Amino acid sequence: MKNIVFIGNSVVNVKAIEEIRKTDTESSITLVSADTFYPYDRDRLFGYLAKEIKEKHVFYRPESFYKENNVRVIVGQPVARFNFKRNQVALENKEQLEYDILILADIASPRLPEIKGNHKAGVYNCVRLESVKTIAEQLPFVETIVVQVSSLPGFKTLCALSGHGRELVVSSSFAGLLPGLLDEESSGILKQLLEQNGVRLMLDNPVEEILGDSGLKAVRLKSGKVFSTEMVILDDLRLDTRPLKESGLEFLQDAGRSSLFQSNFKNVYLADAFLNTFKNSGSSDYGICRQEFEAEGTALAQEILGQEAQEIITPGLV
Repeated sequence: MKNIVFIGNSVVNVKAIEEIRKTDTESSITLVSADTFYPYDRDRLFGYLAKEIKEKHVFYRPESFYKENNVRVIVGQPVARFNFKRNQVALENKEQLEYDILILADIASPRLPEIKGNHKAGVYNCVRLESVKTIAEQLPFVETIVVQVSSLPGFKTLCALSGHGRELVVSSSFAGLLPGLLDEESSGILKQLLEQNGVRLMLDNPVEEILGDSGLKAVRLKSGKVFSTEMVILDDLRLDTRPLKESGLEFLQDAGRSSLFQSNFKNVYLADAFLNTFKNSGSSDYGICRQEFEAEGTALAQEILGQEAQEIITPGLV
């Protein structure tokens, strides 16, 4: 019997647990999340923001799933520090978790882009349920929203907000929309459609400063243009790696090795945002594609169980 600890509110973690339990019903499994919510599907947050689904439909599995699969769930507890040499994880509430196998998917709230004033009230991210719930609650009281669109989560946030009757301003570091996902022609068509629907596009003109004494009042763009706004939503989100300081954690990328997830500590595996921050240099460490997460979780479980892991096929924009 092994002691398996999953860190992070992630579909990848839950899918891996589901697959592990099909074979291993004896090992102790603990799921730890800094979120105060049980694991949810990030892609469903946009439907919730658009008022297409209720909050209960955001969650990936019902709470009964964890009881039925004998999973201890700890929510609202960020990790304070790791000790990979001693196989220990310390939580902020001083609890010390011992593990035989550790899976790292996420630690805490994502780190926002280095924009002056990003700590002000009225600045939100688009991949945390707590943040999205606050956005939904504040919508009746705002007139203008500035949305950073550098990735698919940012664009889907924009779409979710489009039916709420607010003035929407898109700020982007890129000259086109969704580079890497759309070609120039498709980006041009999308740009026309957005402008026809009243969206103001500030392309190649990122937010450089968020203005206001304590709360948000306006933003200053790279061009110097200032927009008055009551809400800013940022999508260029990075994993907060501060608890990893001096831990020595690395992702093994040796050509020809069979592991898809293993770190330089043989019993520590990386998934979701952790895997992205070590492998990719895209506009965000936080993906939203449920099919990709489920495939990743299945492959992760296979690797942990000592089976041959299936290749993860990214399903694109579906």
